[in-house]
Amino acid sequence: LKQQLKQHADAEESEGSPETPVGSSKGFLPRSFGSQKQKQMQFSQESKLRKAKDSVKAERRAAKADFADRIASLQRDAEDERNQRVDWALAILGASRSTHASELKALYRYMVRKTHPDGRVASPDSVDALEPDSHEPSFEVVQQAWEVLVSSGRVSK
Repeated sequence: LKQQLKQHADAEESEGSPETPVGSSKGFLPRSFGSQKQKQMQFSQESKLRKAKDSVKAERRAAKADFADRIASLQRDAEDERNQRVDWALAILGASRSTHASELKALYRYMVRKTHPDGRVASPDSVDALEPDSHEPSFEVVQQAWEVLVSSGRVSK
């Protein structure tokens, strides 16, 4: 580049060109030496860079929005699943959503006494006293229902 500038300056001096250098010494570029073209190239490069940065920013915003939507969807699904489990547990105990915690505890104790294997005593008249009713939940199911209610925060142990 320095050689080209020197050759250009030498050529202008030998031709007696009317162009004047920008600086007072001979090493500076004349005003007409490619300045407009350089500005256009620089502007073009800057605009391409700005466009690339803008597209990257747009992609990041879209990715963040997509990620936030997925998180919200997963949270809704988890909440729905928890609600279904609580509804199941309440149905096992024979309660509704509006049942108070103390009533739930009383229902749980009743169901435990009713379904506990040691609580079913065989009477001499009844052979079926050891067999739980088929429409009643088993002791294990009642325990699972209680654990669901405790873990959901509906009741405390």
